[in-house]
Amino acid sequence: MKIGLRSKLLIIIGTLIGISLADFLLITITKNKASERLEWVTHTQQVIHESETLLGYLRDAETGQRGYLLTLTTDYLEPYHNGVKASRQSLKTLGKLTSDNPAQQALLSDISRLMDLKFIELSETIGYASLGNTSEALEIVKSDQGKELMDQIRVLLDEFITHENHLLEERSRSYEEHNNLLKNLLILEVSIFLVISIFLSVYLQRTIIRPLELLTRSTKQGSHHSDDYVSLINSNDEIGELAVSFKQMHSRIQQDSSALEKISLELKRERDKALHASFTDPLTGLFNRRKLDEIAENEMKRARRQGTSFDIILVDIDYFKAINDNYGHQQGDTVLKLVADVLSNMSRRPEDFCFRIGGEEFLFMSAAQDYQAAKSYAEIMRLEVEAMQIPNKGSKISDYVTLSAGVVSVEPDEEESFYDLLKRADERLYMAKSMGRNRVVATDEG
Repeated sequence: MKIGLRSKLLIIIGTLIGISLADFLLITITKNKASERLEWVTHTQQVIHESETLLGYLRDAETGQRGYLLTLTTDYLEPYHNGVKASRQSLKTLGKLTSDNPAQQALLSDISRLMDLKFIELSETIGYASLGNTSEALEIVKSDQGKELMDQIRVLLDEFITHENHLLEERSRSYEEHNNLLKNLLILEVSIFLVISIFLSVYLQRTIIRPLELLTRSTKQGSHHSDDYVSLINSNDEIGELAVSFKQMHSRIQQDSSALEKISLELKRERDKALHASFTDPLTGLFNRRKLDEIAENEMKRARRQGTSFDIILVDIDYFKAINDNYGHQQGDTVLKLVADVLSNMSRRPEDFCFRIGGEEFLFMSAAQDYQAAKSYAEIMRLEVEAMQIPNKGSKISDYVTLSAGVVSVEPDEEESFYDLLKRADERLYMAKSMGRNRVVATDEG
C-alpha cells in the first residue's frame, strides 16, 4: 500500500507532537523534583541556623548569670530568663524540623537533658547570690560543672550540625544533578528536532524539488515571514501544511528554550540565596557565628604558621535593651546596623573580619597587627559610635548610644584554641562594663 506525502507528513508531525509531549512531561517532572530538592536545601539551612541560634540563646543565659554574679544587678537576670525561655523554644523548633530523623531526635534528647542540668546549675548560682551567698555561687562556677555541661552541649550540637551539613551536601548535589538534567533535556530536545528537520528536508527534496528547496532554505535561515514562504503556506497542499508545521515548531522551540533558561536562572538564584543566607546575619549583613568558626580556625592557623599576631575585639552596645524599650525594636535594629557599619568600615584589609555573634554583641577579628593597633581599633570604634550621638535616654552613663569592648592580642600557640581567646575577650568586656561601660579594656587588670 502506497503512503502518500500527506499521510507521511501526518505521521512525522504526530511523532514530533509525541516527542514534544513526552519531553515536556519529562521536563515538568524534573523541574518539580529540582524544586523539591531546593526546598530540602532551604529546610536544612533552617535547621542549621536554628541550631546556631540555640547555642546563642544558651550563651545569653550564661552571660546573664555571669553578669549577675559579678555585679548583683538584677538587670542581668532578664537576659538570663530570656535565654532560658528562648533556648527551650529553639530546641522545640528543632524537634519539629527534624521529626523525620530518628538520629537527630536522639541527639536532641541528649541535648535537652544536658540543658536541664545546665539550667539547674545556673539557677543554683543565681539563687545563692540572691541570698547573699556569693562565695558559694562562685564555688559552683569554679568547679567547672557549668563549663563541662556547655562543652558537652556544644559537642552534641556540633555533631547535630555536622549531620545536617552532610544532608545539605547531599541535597545540594541532588539539586545540581536535576538542574543539569534540565539543561541536558533542552539540548536533547533541540537535537531531536534538528535531526528530524534534516531528515524531513532530505526526503522532501527528493520528492518535490523546487517547493522543498524553498522550504529548506527558509527553514535553515529561519525566515518564516518572507513572501516566498508565505506563498508556500497559502498553497493549500501538503507543502503548505508542512510549512505551517515548521513555523509552529520553530516558535515552540524558541518558547521552550526561553522558558527553560528562565527556570535554570531562577533555580540558581534561589540556591545562591540560600547558601549566602547560611553564613550572614540578615539584619546587618555581617558574617554570623557559623562563619566565625570557619574563619577563626583558618586565621589562627595562618597566624601560627607566619608567627604573626591574632587580635579579637569583642564589642557590646551599652544599655541596648533600653533602646528597644524606649524607642521600639525598629530603632534598635537601626542602631545595630549603624554599629555594624562602623565595624565594616574598619575592615580595610583582607585580614580583617566582622561578625555579629549575639543580640547586641559583635566581634572584630584581625591578624598581622599588634597589641597597640588592636586597642586603637577598638577605641576608634567606640569614639565613632559615640560621635554619632544616637539618642539613648535609657542609658545610665550617657545621653547617647555607647560601646564597651574587650581586646585580646596574642601570637597563638598550638595549645590555645580560638574559644580560649574568645573567653579572655569576654572577660575583658565584662571588666569594661563593671568599670562603668563606654570604655575599652585590653588587659586583664583593666
